[in-house]
Amino acid sequence: MKEKKTFIRDYQVPGFLSETIPCDLYNINGNGQELCSHRPAFVLIHGGGFVGGDKDQFLGMASWLALALNALCVTVRYRLAGAAPCPAPIVDCLGVYQWIWKNQKELGVDPALMFVIGGSPGANIGAMSILADKRMIENFSLDPKLVFQPVNGIFLNGIYDLTDFCERNPKERERVCQFLDRAVWEKELWEEYSPRHHGRSGRNILMLHGSRDEIVPLQQCVDMKQSMETAGGRAWIRSFEDKGHGWFNEAENLYEVLETIEEFVRFRKMEVRKNGN
Repeated sequence: MKEKKTFIRDYQVPGFLSETIPCDLYNINGNGQELCSHRPAFVLIHGGGFVGGDKDQFLGMASWLALALNALCVTVRYRLAGAAPCPAPIVDCLGVYQWIWKNQKELGVDPALMFVIGGSPGANIGAMSILADKRMIENFSLDPKLVFQPVNGIFLNGIYDLTDFCERNPKERERVCQFLDRAVWEKELWEEYSPRHHGRSGRNILMLHGSRDEIVPLQQCVDMKQSMETAGGRAWIRSFEDKGHGWFNEAENLYEVLETIEEFVRFRKMEVRKNGN
């Protein structure tokens, strides 16, 4: 990477399997300061029902995090269902993580402080990308030895159980079927791409969720937390009272979301420094 700019739009990040991923890069040069190897990086994964959406959904959040935390932020335009079904979106995210890891010195970031942020379907994709085990990565036609996975996830009103999601929202079933490239429900496949069935040790997940979300109930967070802790991982739930499904997209709610994220980042940074990794 040779660009020396604060912001780059539609940068073509080299991915796996000969694909490139259009991304927007924020604060590449570290607020005009000398890059330090311990600054955080954020990869933001948009929502949109698996079949739509765009990386600009998180433009405001990425801008704020980049400036406030002297962080590198990358918003991802992953391949959408219909044109490229699962696991293409997950593989795209893995490609972005790998690119940051390979360029960590030039970008001045600490891979231990890489955070994946995702909203709704983006949370599903982001969670699967950091929780997928060796077997699953091999099923993606990737070599696990060549794949870097972050250990930190921050998910907003995430979909952690696809079966429960579609039972509650029948109109979403067609989109999920497109995402999974199947015409009908298949129990094992839908569980395979439901993060709640993939708790994993060594992972740290913060879930921000609206208490009045009627599309994805708060109970999915509770189930996800239990799965993580059973596997030896860690998970926290921050419930936002009287908020519905897309509350985090509303400007008046962004400040509280950002404060919560910043607090989690400080917590993880202290842990990383204490453990010396």
